Amino acid sequence: MAAHGVQPERLRRLFLELLDIDSPSGDERRLARATMEWLRDAGFVCQLDPMLNVIAQRAGDVVDAPRIFFAAHTDTVASTAGLRVREVDGEFRTSGDTILGADDKAAVAAILEAMLAIDGSGAAVGDLQVVFTAQEELGLRGARALSPAILAGSIGFVLDASGLTGSWISSAPFHDSLEVVIRARPADTRRETERVVSSIRATCLASMRLGAVDRSREGAVHPAASCADPAPAEPGAGVLRFEARAPTREALDRQIRHMVLSLEQTAAETGAGVEIRRRAEYAGYSWNGDERPIQLAEAAWRWLGRPPSSRPGDGGSDTNVFNARGIPSVTLTCGFRNQHTVDEAVSMSELTAAAEWVASIVRTAAAPR
Repeated sequence: MAAHGVQPERLRRLFLELLDIDSPSGDERRLARATMEWLRDAGFVCQLDPMLNVIAQRAGDVVDAPRIFFAAHTDTVASTAGLRVREVDGEFRTSGDTILGADDKAAVAAILEAMLAIDGSGAAVGDLQVVFTAQEELGLRGARALSPAILAGSIGFVLDASGLTGSWISSAPFHDSLEVVIRARPADTRRETERVVSSIRATCLASMRLGAVDRSREGAVHPAASCADPAPAEPGAGVLRFEARAPTREALDRQIRHMVLSLEQTAAETGAGVEIRRRAEYAGYSWNGDERPIQLAEAAWRWLGRPPSSRPGDGGSDTNVFNARGIPSVTLTCGFRNQHTVDEAVSMSELTAAAEWVASIVRTAAAPR
């Protein structure tokens, strides 16, 4: 038996059961209901909201312990129908035909096993919550739909980062998107309109500062930006979609202004009209390591005899939503790698470490201060 009563063999069975349930974004109901059964076995009261978010709560015995919650998402970026899991030398992979779904089912399994282990140990703990969100891969939709009151006053731990278990994400970028409706001249044919839209896209891609977030130089800001392929709109118009990410709101605003100016200038040169709609996808954050969730996560990992580490993040997660609402939360790694690809994998040892970390956080939060 592993630390804090975590049972690796039970965890293995649990993870394989989760993998056997296909749960692409928008079709999470079966997986959500399965997780609720396990959570009830661990003493939780569960509910499923209209968005298919699982919300589970368990009253604690230690009255002065902080209320904490653990979160992961139940959807996968693509369907896993036809998944054939290969388990070789303690590592779970696929046959190469589908993704594995370890993002984020590895996290879901680790949290469930930790809750079962804590319940089985009879240890005195504080108030606990578990939230499994839906449609995270479609823009954090499940987390956005959660009532802010559900997690108010809690400290959060979101298991949704790749890499070896034991790291926390120190920062995440701000992210905005642009929907650009391009209207050609009234006399233009449909073919001419498509040519104008494609020409504007090509010119903008050549003139805009696009690429990945560059953290190689202190103080350097090179926001990530991308453009989707043109999509049809009403007759005589086309739609381009851009997105940008940056470490700070100020840097993001500069990047968006640059992109808008490039679009407007290019459209003017072709004689086309352009309507640009900006949407804030999520707010970024940055932690220095002194925050309560990080202190708890690091102390719990050290209790397991391992040195914690941190790294910056280049994308968003439910953590962005929670922090923007004033609910201090941190993203934790949970062992998977090559997510969103057919090379996705996770080892049994990393899964076990993630479950031990969750259980250790629960114990650490309830320990006398």
